Amino acid sequence: MPFGHEVTAHAAALGELLATRIRFDYNGGAIHGKDFRKWMGEDGFGGDDGTGVAEWERAMRHQAQILLDIADLFDGTDLALDEATVTLSFASGGVVAVAFEIGRKIVRIGSAKQLTTVADFSGNEVYARVLLVLAATAAGIPVLEGPLRPRQPLTISPSTHPWSPGWVVEPPAGIVGFWPVAEDEEKARLVALAGAMSVDDTIAYITQNSLEQHVRRSSPWPGRVSRVRGSLLGGAVGDALGFPVEFDSLAALTNRAGGAVRDYLPISGLPDGAISDDTQMTLFTADAISRLLDGGDGSTSLRDAEAEAYLDWYDTQLGGSLGRAVSAPADSLLAERWLYSRRAPGTTIMGALDRAASRAVGTPVPDAVNDSKGCGTVMRSAPFGLVADWTPDEAARHSADAARITHGHATAAASAGVFSRIVRLLLAGGDLQQSVFAGLLSLEVRTGLYSDEATAKALSWALHAATTGVPSPQRIEEFGGGWIAEEALGIAVYCALVYPREHQILDALALAVSHSGDSDSTGAICGNLLGALHGEEALPAGLVARLEGLPTITRVADALSAA
Repeated sequence: MPFGHEVTAHAAALGELLATRIRFDYNGGAIHGKDFRKWMGEDGFGGDDGTGVAEWERAMRHQAQILLDIADLFDGTDLALDEATVTLSFASGGVVAVAFEIGRKIVRIGSAKQLTTVADFSGNEVYARVLLVLAATAAGIPVLEGPLRPRQPLTISPSTHPWSPGWVVEPPAGIVGFWPVAEDEEKARLVALAGAMSVDDTIAYITQNSLEQHVRRSSPWPGRVSRVRGSLLGGAVGDALGFPVEFDSLAALTNRAGGAVRDYLPISGLPDGAISDDTQMTLFTADAISRLLDGGDGSTSLRDAEAEAYLDWYDTQLGGSLGRAVSAPADSLLAERWLYSRRAPGTTIMGALDRAASRAVGTPVPDAVNDSKGCGTVMRSAPFGLVADWTPDEAARHSADAARITHGHATAAASAGVFSRIVRLLLAGGDLQQSVFAGLLSLEVRTGLYSDEATAKALSWALHAATTGVPSPQRIEEFGGGWIAEEALGIAVYCALVYPREHQILDALALAVSHSGDSDSTGAICGNLLGALHGEEALPAGLVARLEGLPTITRVADALSAA
């Protein structure tokens, strides 16, 4: 299991919890022939000439193939088929492994929503629904008590057939097929609810919940400090690799670096390993979080604290002309003179903060009124996912709230939010692919704040592209340049998925920055992800040692991990 020590006990328990056995009504010994043929003739269904028997047996064979299809869909399960009973026994690892395998299959198809075509078994997807929901319920995943609601209620009634005693779940109008028979009324009601759930919503909820239920508040898991440092330092390394070539064409970049960018390139007047506004804003974001959580009195919201932090950063870009350092704590980032260097800040952010700085005294900083979905929201948002006390939902919400301070488009907030959600799962020891998939599902299964088609498409592209074709700058540029939020996120996730292992971090960062788009942002986001995944020790030591502002980045990271 990819979650290691965090779910060892839970995974061990799943073997017993998921001894879920579902009995299906196959109307007696249909698969065996002779007695069934006699019954068919006597009951009048097929007539004495047996013409109906062939059709019924064809239907039985079709139903058997459906069950084999289900078994294939649920890789790692044991499907036993006899004359009257179908038993599905989940192997050790349970619904977590099952849901992830389904997720991988869906990714190869291209979208979670495509599952309906996979699970639409002869117009009767109730099989997939029942198996999924009952397995999840046995594992303690509250599908039936969660945010999903049955779309078409099913009814139950006592079976009147002597060959299949129990309770029958009646099919909804317009749906045909063979239906489950439950041993008792309570199980029948559960099956009825399960059969009315949406398959794609159920898959999404099971997978996301399976991941996120393992993220414990204030979990003192080993390596957390290393992961927080790794995320901020990894982001800074990716930023510093991409900053010198941010505005270069692919041809110019390749000529300048002699291929992909794998080392810091010089920028006139700046130190080796110079960071851009991406890392600057990430530091101000993280510092505001740790200060509020460590010493806040509850009178200031996190969103307002972030707004003030961004205005502090804005003041550094103006050379301190706003005078905000006068009232700042002595150990604040405003005391770090090296941060006053202007590093190509985004015009959207500067414009939004200019309006915020000009607001009436004593009034809160408003949300941005622009319609921008620039990547400036995503590149600064890793710190929201690095707080141990926050759930993935909380990390996403705080991140999206802060994104709206500078960017008014819904996609800018959604991309920042799901990025922070993924980082939070990685911080807890989550597998990269599964954490990204959980992020994608959070966009597809929810409404309002979390629902965003553009961001979902970007993550779907990254998941699909990482398993097909040869990684290249051209592949990235076919998708986009990374100047807007969902593109920057998609490119960074793609590069991390292509090169996910510890010894491949530099390969991932080189791919993330070696294109003619927003190289520093895609490099920073990729570095945030892989640093959170593998920790500080896995980062290229030579590049980390030469980073501009290394002591400050480390100090801010440690304060955040302690918050």
